[in-house]
Amino acid sequence: MAEYRVSPSEIMVIFHALHTQERLENTQDNTQDDTQDDILTEKEKRILAICRAPKSRQEIVGLLGYKSIKSIKVEMEHLLNTNRLTMEIPDKPTSKNQKYVVVRGRIKKSL
Repeated sequence: MAEYRVSPSEIMVIFHALHTQERLENTQDNTQDDTQDDILTEKEKRILAICRAPKSRQEIVGLLGYKSIKSIKVEMEHLLNTNRLTMEIPDKPTSKNQKYVVVRGRIKKSL
């Protein structure tokens, strides 16, 4: 059986091709994540509009016309997880004094 030796220049070509492919895949993944991240429901848009100034969950629920916090739980979690909304007391998420506010720099992009 014949032995095949790879020259250093061939190794560099292969490495460059793999590295370029990896960068392309990462760029495509990030673009897809950003696109999905920008999709907001009407309820989420309304929550962000309300939270331009700090508001408690009860205030948000009332201003949206709901009776229960359960009505906005999913939307609030999504906004918090995508860093569109932040807690004023992040180390005490269940505090009775907790208020939520839109993350600066994300207001125009979100609405």
